[in-house]
Amino acid sequence: MWPRPVKSLHRRCVATMGAYALQRMLDDGLPAFLRAPLSFLLMQDLQREDELVVEKIETLRRRMADRRDEQASGDKQPVANEEGKTT
Repeated sequence: MWPRPVKSLHRRCVATMGAYALQRMLDDGLPAFLRAPLSFLLMQDLQREDELVVEKIETLRRRMADRRDEQASGDKQPVANEEGKTT
């Protein structure tokens, strides 16, 4: 396992090299609408409104997981088969 400063330096170097590669690809004809999502993948830099969207999605995801856990731990719900009979 690498120490945290080494990981941080590695991540910054890779992001910088990736940004140069992305710019070359855009100059060579990569559609411009791909700049923002690819830049995010390289830099992991979110604007505040994007962070709010992420928080909302993660909250919903946690709620759904909690519900699924509650259902799994409770009594089994009857399931209808192809003939409409419950099992």
